[in-house]
Amino acid sequence: EDDVLICEKADIILQNHSPVVPEDREIHADLLGLIQKCWDNAIKGDGQIRSGSLVDQMIKNMEEYTNGLEELVKRRTGLLEEAQQKADELLSELLPKSVAEELKVGRRVEAKNYKSASILYSDIVGFTSLCSESEPMEVVALLSGVFQKFDYIISVHNGYKMETIGDAYCVASGVPNPSKTEHVSNIATIALLQREHLIIDEASVKKISDGDSLVKKLVAAFL
Repeated sequence: EDDVLICEKADIILQNHSPVVPEDREIHADLLGLIQKCWDNAIKGDGQIRSGSLVDQMIKNMEEYTNGLEELVKRRTGLLEEAQQKADELLSELLPKSVAEELKVGRRVEAKNYKSASILYSDIVGFTSLCSESEPMEVVALLSGVFQKFDYIISVHNGYKMETIGDAYCVASGVPNPSKTEHVSNIATIALLQREHLIIDEASVKKISDGDSLVKKLVAAFL
């Protein structure tokens, strides 16, 4: 009813108050005709002045605002899921998968005792002198190339990388997934493949003073 009363009052105002151009003002004939046409349509109800109501406009605005919020939430949710995936990948690189899964759900991880396991320690002979004769980025390229190959080897032979310190590389088999005696052969295979695949891109490493290409030797200790 309020909308009807407002519209009726608006009709009276429109009919009794036509636009008047002051005599001292000049206005283009086309613009004057456009103003008069719009005013006539408003009086007849052909324009948009009478279409809808204040409530309808508020509802429309709320719908547009809600749709905008839904799109924003969807976009932020996608960013959150992407960040969560990266965090999970990083966590799996630092901890065994079983331990990472327990920590993600807030459970306490108890220490486990393994009756039998094999551990491999390996390093590059002469690494200290090599570093003193090489540029920093050459050393980084060397370790990156070696460790990437080592990571691939242990991934296909049931090994688990415990840690890396400088050029030292520590691998275990039989943990965190227990095995009866397979861990012994796994570690032996990993050590042999490490020696076999220890081929460094000579373009990324400086040559030693006698002109020979850098030769790397891998020493391994089994426990």
